[in-house]
Amino acid sequence: MKVLVTGAKGQLASDLISFLRENDIEIIPYGKDTLDITLLNEAIQISKRAKPHIIINCAAYTDVDGCETHKDLAYKVNAMGAKNMAISARKVECKLVHISTDYVFDGNRGFKHPWDKEHRIPEPYMEWDSPNPQSIYGHSKWVGETLVREQCPNHFIIRTAWLYGASGQNFVKTILGKSKSPQRDEPVYIVDDQFGTPTWTRDLARQILKLMVTETFGTYHATSQGFCTWYEFAQEIIKVSGMNLEIVSCTTEDYPTKARRPKNSVLDNWMLRCQGLDFMPDWRQSFHKFWDKHGTHLEGLTR
Repeated sequence: MKVLVTGAKGQLASDLISFLRENDIEIIPYGKDTLDITLLNEAIQISKRAKPHIIINCAAYTDVDGCETHKDLAYKVNAMGAKNMAISARKVECKLVHISTDYVFDGNRGFKHPWDKEHRIPEPYMEWDSPNPQSIYGHSKWVGETLVREQCPNHFIIRTAWLYGASGQNFVKTILGKSKSPQRDEPVYIVDDQFGTPTWTRDLARQILKLMVTETFGTYHATSQGFCTWYEFAQEIIKVSGMNLEIVSCTTEDYPTKARRPKNSVLDNWMLRCQGLDFMPDWRQSFHKFWDKHGTHLEGLTR
């Protein structure tokens, strides 16, 4: 099997490429310096030359606040780029895996027991729920999904959320890096009213492999099991790493950002589960495995 991966230097693609190679799959990696997915002719020519069995489009403009400022770039990469890779996949008659996001939803879905802070349970979003993105990033990714569906019938659209891995920048590395900041003796405020599911990129890589070898095309949610707030995730990072950092919970309103963040980013892997294809683990167990594998290296961020 031959797989072409775009966005090859990104956080998800790095673990994905490594995992697929471990499973004896030939990888044709392309970063943005070697494949500009916003250029249709370039995308088609490279795809025809590579002749892959599967294209996995990991390329995206993921700077959520940056998308608010650079709107044209957001739509060029996340929407038109997705369309170009879908057209390319159709022309070479291969499958397309396209990575999308929880940000296609508005995050306003309610909670069970909302009056009880200790036992709030967010109602998860299902694959068939109507998107209602509240940011340029979310809307550009939703347009990208729509264009993929229009251009390539043999597609897997995979929505995921709260990714972390050994490569790239993510929440885990941000928290670890706080102990080295000049303000390391001051408390760090972390949002405690946004819910989601931390998901290790290597777990998602394994899930992508399990799905892409099937013919069960469509839209899927793929995150780890369970949920937490950003504050609770930070607590787990501190606990596992043993770092000395004081964190204080705060609300979304206390931590304003240019782009609106969804308060409920919890996704239900229903489409995977009902077909016996859900291999995503519990998020806490997975984070401990991640730390066992990469903790020695990451501890350098806390010194």
